[in-house]
Amino acid sequence: MLTDTDIRRHSAIIATVLLAVFSISTYAQDSTLIARLHALLSSGNRISATYCFDIDGTIPMNGLGTVVVQGRCFRLDSGKLQILGNGESIYTMDAGAKELYIESAAESNSRLANPEQFIGGMRELKMEGTSVSGSVEAKEGQKTSVVHFNLEGVQVSAPSADSAEFTPQLEELEKEGWVITDLR
Repeated sequence: MLTDTDIRRHSAIIATVLLAVFSISTYAQDSTLIARLHALLSSGNRISATYCFDIDGTIPMNGLGTVVVQGRCFRLDSGKLQILGNGESIYTMDAGAKELYIESAAESNSRLANPEQFIGGMRELKMEGTSVSGSVEAKEGQKTSVVHFNLEGVQVSAPSADSAEFTPQLEELEKEGWVITDLR
């Protein structure tokens, strides 16, 4: 059975891989793909996609969901688990347990603060139409996992002026009985 720590660890790995795909730089294998993905990210536009993943490692895991990236903000939805980032804080929300963990983006797990460091481990990176797939080796301490991912329906649109979707409404969650752990 997965512990809360395992779920947060795997969620951080998935969030980082997906964000890394959108911040691809000189580490990737294919310069055309690098240019296309980098142009998407640096355009200032909103990028959204559905994703699926499989993690091979000490504790295997798989899942699917949606991801939205807009500048330094992101939103990852995977069933009852959400990870939101507004550029200042990262919010990991478990709706099933009604728990929210808040971390400073600058002090949190460095992978979320700097997803580009994951790019060096990317393998089999492919982009076809509106799909991106590949795998990446993720190391955390002594543990190594391989994340296989697929992004489908990558869409680029104008940025939203309302950034509320990247920050949970803390007062509302407290009223609903959520346990909020603020680690900032």
